[in-house]
Amino acid sequence: MPRIFSEQDRAALRQALIDEGRRRFLRDGLRKTRVEQLARTVGIAKGTFYSFFGSKEDLCAAIFEQEEEQRRGEFETILASDADPIETLRSFLAFSLEFIRHDSLAAALRERGELAQVFRGADRERTSEHFDHDVLFVGRLLAELRRNGAARDVDARIATGVMRAVAVLGLHEDEVGSDVFPEVMERLIAWVATGIVANGAPA
Repeated sequence: MPRIFSEQDRAALRQALIDEGRRRFLRDGLRKTRVEQLARTVGIAKGTFYSFFGSKEDLCAAIFEQEEEQRRGEFETILASDADPIETLRSFLAFSLEFIRHDSLAAALRERGELAQVFRGADRERTSEHFDHDVLFVGRLLAELRRNGAARDVDARIATGVMRAVAVLGLHEDEVGSDVFPEVMERLIAWVATGIVANGAPA
């Protein structure tokens, strides 16, 4: 007879799968990690795993989302500091770039050549929700800046795409050119920040 989980049990098991998934993906990579390993470690059957995530790629996407939620929380603190708006955006973009290049699961999978597999295998609805969460966050950011007269009339989806493009570019240092990469990213971050903030002018 199938086990029946309470909502609290399901939330705890989902988080346990996220935690174990991140640990194994960082250590072994996506290809070598097996769903049955993840399920056994958290004490559920392999089939039960699929009541939480459609695939291990979906699990990866959920981990990416949780990592980004943590970054958004960090930025809420920056935004509340009443710093100069251009410097606020530059700080956020620089923080995001540093995170995705060195501390994120995406960076580890990129090093293994497995990042594209996540986006091929993850549920499209989940990845679309991931982008929508980013748009909501950026929309709140722009609204806050506009209340202070500090943001141009930029569509939140476009601004989100631009910010994500900066972060994704951080995973392509070799293609950009290692010798110029730091200055390229510094200038790009400055241009994006000044392009969003009212009265900003690219440096």
